[in-house]
Amino acid sequence: MDFYVGITDENWFQFLASHDFDEVNFWRPRDQSRFRAIPTGAPFLFKLKKPKDVIVGVAYFAAFRKLPVPMAWDAFGIENGAPSYEAFVRSLGRLSKEAPTSVLDREIGCIILTEPTFFNEPDWIDTPTDWPSNIMQGMVYSTSNVFGATLWDEVRARLHNDEPQAVMDLAVRELQSPYGPTDGVPILAKRRLGQGLFRVMTLENYGGRCCVTGESTAPVIEAAHIRPISLGGEHRLDNGLALRADMHILYDRGLISVDPDYRIRVSPRIRDLYHNGVVYYRHDLEQLRSLPNDPATCPNREMLDWHFREVFAA
Repeated sequence: MDFYVGITDENWFQFLASHDFDEVNFWRPRDQSRFRAIPTGAPFLFKLKKPKDVIVGVAYFAAFRKLPVPMAWDAFGIENGAPSYEAFVRSLGRLSKEAPTSVLDREIGCIILTEPTFFNEPDWIDTPTDWPSNIMQGMVYSTSNVFGATLWDEVRARLHNDEPQAVMDLAVRELQSPYGPTDGVPILAKRRLGQGLFRVMTLENYGGRCCVTGESTAPVIEAAHIRPISLGGEHRLDNGLALRADMHILYDRGLISVDPDYRIRVSPRIRDLYHNGVVYYRHDLEQLRSLPNDPATCPNREMLDWHFREVFAA
């Protein structure tokens, strides 16, 4: 098994270690190449910079995307390892040695990781003795050699003290369950995806456009769940719609819906409650403006029917 050891900033680590997240964004301010070092589902270890030079946690690789700085924040928020957008931008500027305002229009490399575990200080692991002194970002290890096998045993002991190797190997294989298309490779089991990756992939799935209005101004396009997580929905591409922010609000409140034939339905209660809504009623009975190219990631008709019957205020 191959896994990756990535060098991280201690401020990023300390902030995230104080929270309980199901995903994190391991971002790189100047990453111009794609991250292809390990397959989807493989472990990704966190190593602090010198002088501490220790392994402090582990997560699992979900996806890599290049995202504009504002979109990275919109998608992952404090899961970027900063308490605010302003602090995030300052971190980008500090690590790239530039003024914070100069990084705002840049795309950054986002290594999206799921199920992070951060070790308490007594459990930090010494970096392997074969670690090259000139490595700037990270490197791949394999359990097929002594250094990689020893390091993974140390990590495994902190995750599953009572579980034999066969159980841990099974857990790693389960992480590679398919979940929709992502650059031709499988992605993590859908139960392990977080909100941030769901948003990024849903907007990609609709070409960055609202499927009702056709609007493509990125800051106002959001990923809506057809069936909310709180009511049994999942972070799945066929449970997602790309909607303009106001359409998202109306959809969640049942004032608009999409029927199983992909027709937009607008509730008369907009007029009854708010004595307005002309801009919305013109979409009533229209077909969705856009659908994903892959039929497997189009809106699930059963979930659309659920929303239309159970949520929509007809």
